Amino acid sequence: MGIRVLVVDDSAFMRKLLTEMIKEFAGFEVAGGAKNGAEAVQQVMALKPDVVTMDVEMPVMDGLKALAEVMRIRPTPVVMVSSLTQEGADATIKALMLGAVDFIAKPSGSISSELVSRQNELRVMLQAAASSHQFVQRWGNDTPKAPLPASRPKQAPLAPVPHEVKRALRRVTGICAIGTSTGGPKALEKVITS
Repeated sequence: MGIRVLVVDDSAFMRKLLTEMIKEFAGFEVAGGAKNGAEAVQQVMALKPDVVTMDVEMPVMDGLKALAEVMRIRPTPVVMVSSLTQEGADATIKALMLGAVDFIAKPSGSISSELVSRQNELRVMLQAAASSHQFVQRWGNDTPKAPLPASRPKQAPLAPVPHEVKRALRRVTGICAIGTSTGGPKALEKVITS
């Protein structure tokens, strides 16, 4: 049995196109399809797919609400496939914060030719999403931690900083960078708030 994918999109054409593309990937099979977020939540519970592709704008329940519900009831890797989920877009950030593992933008012009050109990208995303299944389940089932105490316990005083180190530190600009990937926004939120 291959990696089972649930395809969620309100466009019958897009569901059919994605289904045909996924069927061509070695080691993948399409578990089913849903035309709105409410159906997607029901199908996730009934079919227990390994990965879900999810549109954002849909009737009845949009993709972001469906994503939040899926993460609440049965955390499953979700790849957002939408015209709204372009890098940096508000919907993308919200989806990643809600637990989506990745996103791919729908093509804007000739839908079939543009999406087919992204076929390899989609395959790689679905494979990565499927391999993140345990990670997604752990984050989805993570219970909120108790807040940190208002005052920290007293620590032993630090050793004095040598003069030459102080001089070197004056040149430091104070930049801190954290890179994230799959599951990154939720992990980053936990790190920063802790």
